[in-house]
Amino acid sequence: MSYLAAFVSVFYTIEVILIVMGMTAVVTTIIALVATFSKFDLTMRPGLLMVIGLVSIVAIFTVLIILLFTHVMVLRLVIAIIGTLLLCMYLYFDVQTIMGGRRIELGPDEVVFAATQIYVDIVLLYQYLLINKMENERLSGKDTREDNVEGNVEAKPKKVLGLTTKVALDTLHRDVGRVLQEYEEDHRRNK
Repeated sequence: MSYLAAFVSVFYTIEVILIVMGMTAVVTTIIALVATFSKFDLTMRPGLLMVIGLVSIVAIFTVLIILLFTHVMVLRLVIAIIGTLLLCMYLYFDVQTIMGGRRIELGPDEVVFAATQIYVDIVLLYQYLLINKMENERLSGKDTREDNVEGNVEAKPKKVLGLTTKVALDTLHRDVGRVLQEYEEDHRRNK
């Protein structure tokens, strides 16, 4: 997930990345504090969370199908907002299960599972906030892509493999190759 977030981030300016990182940190902190000290127990209603999640997924797919036939930019913002709200609910639920004292709680031996839950929630929240910020600025006439830093919003061909993208792809290729090589060596040693 980190590679995916890094790969998506190289297409934006550093200002946008820093703003979105700050937004993610603030939202995560607020949700963690509210989930810890709130009397509302979302773990007592996992069915509600599942229904809201399914309705959100159906809404996102419906909007995506509409986007295939129309090019209404506001619908992209709708997808980002729905995804952000859904991930905030999941983060709230996961923090409550980790903190304990609720109907559903994780035991002390489930530390890796808890860390993975929070990590996935935060990375996905970062990505949806990045989409949200991008669509807000695109609707207001600004372009936040790295290849358009000067503010020139005229239609011009995108750099498919800009320098930062090429560096990210080379790093990804090198790291994946190294991991596969280590796996093959471990597999040979275990035989």
